[in-house]
Amino acid sequence: MFIFLYFLHYLSLHSLCSYSLPDVELLLIILEKFSIHLSVFFYHLSEIASLPRISLFILNHNNKEGGARMKINVEIDEAVEKLEVLIRSNAWNDEVYQLLDRLKERERSYFVGIHGEERHIFRVEELICFYAENKTVMARTKQGTFQMKERLYELEKELPADRFVRLSKSSIANLDELKQFEASFSGSLCVYFRTGEKEYVSRHYVREIKEKIQWKGRK
Repeated sequence: MFIFLYFLHYLSLHSLCSYSLPDVELLLIILEKFSIHLSVFFYHLSEIASLPRISLFILNHNNKEGGARMKINVEIDEAVEKLEVLIRSNAWNDEVYQLLDRLKERERSYFVGIHGEERHIFRVEELICFYAENKTVMARTKQGTFQMKERLYELEKELPADRFVRLSKSSIANLDELKQFEASFSGSLCVYFRTGEKEYVSRHYVREIKEKIQWKGRK
């Protein structure tokens, strides 16, 4: 179980300002929690810290269970304003979800919705779906329906990836609250919730929904 990291660096002729590596340290911590053993070849840390850009390439990896090989690219670029993580896989599987769980350790366990002048706290387990309506994001829960301050894409980032799925650009659903699917003659898909409500699924998200449901059924 080895990982070999090679550092490809790009020296700036006009700027060698000091550059810290907290994001790299965070990634290594995540990899360690993900039960990955590292064999790393480092330049002197003082030299690395002075470089404006570094790319790390993991060429070979086998996890403890002897699973598929994983390639991880890490690039440090001073032009990037926010940390970005891209996971590329040929399917939703256990490995993807395990990595997502590690990355989302600060995942919210509750949300706050608005109804009139009142603020209601509800847990993730109580959420049926988030949906956008007239440029307003709403939360349909077991307590009722509430308005949210956050945008839909912001809420999506804080939901458990293995329990929630996009139905369309305007809705995100709790997989545990889905009752059945119904295909129409036009080829579109309609999903029914346990509460009786229904939503239409955009074709773009059909494959992802099927993969998540199949994966969830194997757990």
